[in-house]
Amino acid sequence: MNRARPKILLAFANSSDAQRKLKHLDDERRSIDLALRKNQHCEEIPMIEASLPKLQDFFEKHQGSVRAFHFAGHAGGDAINLNGEVETTYIQGFAERI
Repeated sequence: MNRARPKILLAFANSSDAQRKLKHLDDERRSIDLALRKNQHCEEIPMIEASLPKLQDFFEKHQGSVRAFHFAGHAGGDAINLNGEVETTYIQGFAERI
């Protein structure tokens, strides 16, 4: 039986404001990519410039197969800032989809 590998969504969003730009975001992405390449049991799906529509579309298409969601970017205690901080999304809705 050929079963689909569980998916790990890696979402990245950076500020367009030079003062708030996260300088090591690309390094974080590369480090995670290197670590996950060694694991053949999951499918790594990177999302650069994450936005609310991209995330919603992804979770609708891959419902039930996402096992982990990693976000790198600006965030608060219960929200993540997407799309250059134009959108603030509360994480509870995404947690309920995993």
